[in-house]
Amino acid sequence: MDSPDSHVFLDIAINGEKIGRIVVQLFYNIAPRTCENFKCLCTAEKQVKMGRRMGFQGSTFHRVIKGFMIQGGDFTHNDGTGGESIYGKSFPDENFKLRHEGPGWLSMANAGPNTNGSQFFITLAATPHLDKKHVVFGKVVQGMDVVRKIESVPTNSMDKPLVQVAIKDCGTVIVVDSEEAENKLKSEQKKRQVEAEGDEKAKKMKKSEQLKAQTQQVKDSIDSVVRGILTKKSATEKTSAEKNTTTTSEKSTTTTSETSEDKKGEGEKQTEKKSEKSGEGEKGAEVEKKPSEKKAEKKKSKKHKLWNEVDDGFF
Repeated sequence: MDSPDSHVFLDIAINGEKIGRIVVQLFYNIAPRTCENFKCLCTAEKQVKMGRRMGFQGSTFHRVIKGFMIQGGDFTHNDGTGGESIYGKSFPDENFKLRHEGPGWLSMANAGPNTNGSQFFITLAATPHLDKKHVVFGKVVQGMDVVRKIESVPTNSMDKPLVQVAIKDCGTVIVVDSEEAENKLKSEQKKRQVEAEGDEKAKKMKKSEQLKAQTQQVKDSIDSVVRGILTKKSATEKTSAEKNTTTTSEKSTTTTSETSEDKKGEGEKQTEKKSEKSGEGEKGAEVEKKPSEKKAEKKKSKKHKLWNEVDDGFF
């Protein structure tokens, strides 16, 4: 089980200018004594020696071999000849359970078996030839780019940097497991993405509803205008029809009146004609009657004459 202080940091500066932070996970469950030594040297929480606390702060990386490793921890001489542990000048190799499998592994530097002090190195590649000779007890979990910057500094023929590469500050740090942190980050990113998509969807829905409402308003306006036009047209047609009906009625009345008058006139003419014919008939009758009347009168006169003659005979 790892200690609560299983992560430590090293703030690195080149020629006094800070370039970044390296965070290392210490495997307390594998090599607890070695891890505790390194952690206490990072925090400088142990004993004071020669007026200063024992620790890495202010010490340098005194050896850099590109493609192999960077080495530091000599807080007494800064040249690879000094340093000591919290347990004394040195302490024994704890175990060789872990191997130098690739870049970023933290291992103890030594001068041979069981000579561990304070010096350490960080691998820049797999170094299997160091397995079972150096105790591996930690791994870089953040700041590997800073390790690569140290790797790239110029060095002399003895692999000593030509610029100062110093540990400006160091100590413990709480770090969530890298895999857990990555999963958490992915989860947060997914959550933000879902929220963003939800917000975008809500915005689209709102925009769609607004567009729909605007469309409905336009449609209602058009319908209102159309209804107005149709109502006006209907009223106009009704008025026109009423006018046409009135005109037709007037024409029909006039025609009927004219027809009646014509018929009346024709009747009067026919009556006049009949009267004329009747008159003519009467006149004809009178014309025809006169000779008979004359004959009757003549006979009457003759009869009267005869009677007169008879009368004259008796008397």
